[in-house]
This record gives sequence, structure tokens and C-alpha cells, in this order.
Amino acid sequence: MAKLKFENTTKTFNDLITTAKALYKVPLYQRNYCWETTHWTALWEDLIEAKKDEIAHYMGYLVFHDTQDDDTKDELKRKHIVDGQQRLATISLLFLAGIHYLKEHGGSPEQVKILKDRYLQYDDALIVNKPKIKIWLNKTDKEIYTALVKDLGEKKQKKNLSAIEESYQFFYEKIQKELKDSRTPQADVIKFLESAADILTFSVMEAEDEQEIFNLFETLNARGLSLSAADLLKNHIVKITTRDKKTGEDFDEIIDIWNTLEEETDKNLLDFIHTYWGATGENKTKKKLYTSFKETITSYDKAYELLTNLQRYLPFYQALSSVDDAFWDDADYKEIKPYIADTIVLGYKQQKSIFMASQLYLDSHYFPDVCRLITICMVRYLTICNKNPNQLESAFKHLVSWFKQIGSGQENFSKELLVKKLKSLGLYPADDEIRSALSNRLFKQTSTPTYLLYRLGYDNAEAYRYFQAKTLNLEHILPKKEALNKPELAFNFGNLTLLERKTNRQLGTKSFAAKLDFFKNDSTFKLNKNYFSSRSAENSWDETAIQQRCDTLASLLINRWSLQ
Repeated sequence: MAKLKFENTTKTFNDLITTAKALYKVPLYQRNYCWETTHWTALWEDLIEAKKDEIAHYMGYLVFHDTQDDDTKDELKRKHIVDGQQRLATISLLFLAGIHYLKEHGGSPEQVKILKDRYLQYDDALIVNKPKIKIWLNKTDKEIYTALVKDLGEKKQKKNLSAIEESYQFFYEKIQKELKDSRTPQADVIKFLESAADILTFSVMEAEDEQEIFNLFETLNARGLSLSAADLLKNHIVKITTRDKKTGEDFDEIIDIWNTLEEETDKNLLDFIHTYWGATGENKTKKKLYTSFKETITSYDKAYELLTNLQRYLPFYQALSSVDDAFWDDADYKEIKPYIADTIVLGYKQQKSIFMASQLYLDSHYFPDVCRLITICMVRYLTICNKNPNQLESAFKHLVSWFKQIGSGQENFSKELLVKKLKSLGLYPADDEIRSALSNRLFKQTSTPTYLLYRLGYDNAEAYRYFQAKTLNLEHILPKKEALNKPELAFNFGNLTLLERKTNRQLGTKSFAAKLDFFKNDSTFKLNKNYFSSRSAENSWDETAIQQRCDTLASLLINRWSLQ
């Protein structure tokens, strides 16, 4: 079993670099150093403030993959920096600049070597005069960084510098300014670096198995921490590419495609891969994705095929998140824009793999039926009946398998067959269930009932546009403060309507009679006029009236989202 180690206490930079006998390496799949002036400035200002207040400065999580080899001839532990390379590299450059400052301001060769050995390198017992750098960066960064450590290079003109060199010079100038009035710059810069090493602190996580790191990333991302589980998938592709001896142009193409996908998905690459993986019928659950990915992508050719397919279907995936995407301007797809809007506003995600599967295995002209019918089921199943979304997994997996059979010529597709499938899988709650569920559903959040009312009050093509414009607000006809004995009445769907913003404020505390007059004569929301035109001010707005209106709205919802 993999050993996952989470250290509840923080570790200082000093603990990581001087106390622990370890070499930290940026994996090949990680990008080059990319921090900029804003990042360096924030780190510097935080450090100076923490130093002044004599407190620690917390730098967040570091995640390491223990890659120790039993055949290693020295005692140094090898660790891949899975998350945190930018921070570790930047801090190392700060110390590098400080040691350079010491050298330039009268520090003896012995003092310089002591600090270099403490913070930057280990002497190699096997190779004389060739120390091991404590933090190995990747690609061209490694060469630049190693040269700086070795020679403590002179400052260069600020022209065509790498990010590594710019960071190095930035911190040199900051240290120079900080110590400009020092009478003992050698002693003061040493004191400054020793203090910084104890001030900068981290939480550290380590694992011996990459599957455990993948699961960890998923957990941390769910808690709002920025870690990239997708990088582990990239690492696997890099490994099999190099294992298959694909170098040069082949290797560069693989990395370029991945990096392009990462940029164009804007932090959603993992979700895109989940979506595509589920569409292929593979196990797409987050805890199993990494294992399934490794078992399926076993060669360079398979990796290349996967990446080119992801490139091909990226426009479709991106279109699923925007009603205004040009993808939907196709004449065959314009009619389904309202249903795409449903999935976006109501926050659905599980349908993405089904939609993607239809693109993979069915003729494109079938997609409108697939989109419309499945979205209708999800609105009834999830939004109105409020059923558990986890129960959709097996049904959707069955649909993916069916689409694959159709694509291979084993079965035929028709709208009627899909309707039959959806009903047989229990995805289409009956009308009576809709009525019962809506009667008992309490809408305490405003977004969902607001959108449903827009969809009922406007034509399909208009509803989303008006919803986005936010011209109307949700109104509780029976005010919440007046429903003290039965507070659930205030949140019943029958008690909710839409009003213009200004009117909403004016009528919010007025009697039902005052509201009724506005509904009948002045409201621009036609659903109000249509329903309240026959009511009298003498009728009270009570539980019976609310339930009657709920039944009427249920009929409208049933008709709006119907497989008929």
C-alpha cells in the first residue's frame, strides 16, 4: 500500500534545504520557471514584514513524490517537486542573490562556500569539485540556474534575460537596497539569509505512489487549493514517450499539444479529460481516472492518438460552457441553445460525457435530439424532483455503451429509441411525480427558481437572454416575514414570481391586494397577467392559493420539459 505522509506541522525552508539531506527535482513534465515581478515583489514584501514583526511567513503546501532509488550510492533522498516548484525556485534565487551580495561586499571565499553548501548545493563524495545542486530545475532553466550557482555570475544588462536571471537580479537589487546603510554588510546579509530560512514555512505532503498524489490533488482542489492533478497525467505521457525512445520532434510535439490544451482549457484540462474519458466508456470517476489512464495509454502511439483526439473535440467541449459560442450558430444546432443554457445555469456536469459520446459515435445530425432529450430528463430528475445525481452514473454509462454499439453498426439510432431508453433507465420522472415533488420542494436559493420562471414566462429563444440581463427579480408573493407559522409556504414554488427590480422593492412589503393590482395591470412579466387576471382582491393569498398556483406552474413545467 502506498504511504501518504501529511505533516501537520510546518517546515521551514531551512528544514527542507539544510536539515533534510534531500535533492529536489522538477519533473520533466513541469513547465519552465514563470514567476514575474508581481510574484517576486509580493514575496519580498511579505518576507520583510514578517522579519520586522518577528513572525513566520506561510508559503502554502509543497507536494513531493519520493523517487528514492535503492541503488543510490549516496545518502541523499530524491524527491520530485509535484507542486511548489515556482516557490522553491524563487526562494532559492533569493538566497543565491544574497550569497552573490556577500561575495561582492567583502565576503571571504570560505564564507561564500559555507552559504552555498548550506542553501544551494551538496559536495559530491564521488566526483571532486562537482557539487550536486539541491534544487534541479528542468529544461533550459537547469542550465541557467546551475551556472549562476557555480559562478555567482555578474549582473547582466536587462535585455533578453530569462525569468531565472530576472528573478536573480531582482532580489540582488532588493538586498542591496535593504542593506545600503549597513556598516557590516557581510555579517548583515548572512544574518538576513539565516532569518529568511527560518521565516519562510510550508506544509509538506509526500507520497511514494503517484496514484495517491492524484487522489490527494483531487481532495485539495475540492477545498480550493491550487494543485494540478492533470500534471500527473502529463507525467505519465512523458514517461512512456521517453521509454519508447521518442525524442526530438516527437517529444516536443507531445509536450506542445499538451501545453496548448492546458492553455486553451484555462485550468479546466482535467475536467476536459474526465469528459472525454467518460465518453469513451472508460472508468471516469476521479479516484480511478489515473489508474485507468495508465492502463489504457501504454505507448507513444496511444498517447499521440489521445492528444490529437482531445485537440479535435476541444471546440465542442468548450461550447458546452457557453450558449454564445459560435459552435451553436450552425443551422442544425440553433434550436438547442435553450437546452445548453439549461445545463449551464442549472449547473449540470454529468451530461458532458454523454454529449461528447454522441459526437464520437453518432452522426452529428443526431446531436440535437440527444441534447434536448437528455437535458429534459435532467431538469425533471435533478432540478424539479431533486434526486441524487450519483444515481445517474450507471444509467449514463449504459447510454455511452449504447452509443458505441450504434457507432460500430451493431444497433440503430432514432429519437423514439432514445426516449424509450431514457424511460427504461428511470431518468424521466412521470408527471404525477413532478407535481408531487414540486409541491414539497422548498426553493431557498434564488437562482434556480428565477431561471425556471424565466423559462416558463418567455419563449425558448428569449428566456436565457432575459435571465442574463437580470431585468427581473424573484418575488415572494407572501413575504417571508409573514409566513412565520408556516415558513415553508414562502419558499413554495407557487409563492414565487418575477418582478421588475424597482417594483420588487416597492411592493415587497405591501398587501396582496396591492400586488394583485400590479400583477393584473402593470407587470411586464406575462406569466403574472395570465395567472392573476381572473383573481379577485377579495381572495386571500393563503396556503390553498399557493398550492393551486404551484399545481398550475407544475403543468407548465411538465409541458416545457417533456419528451413528447
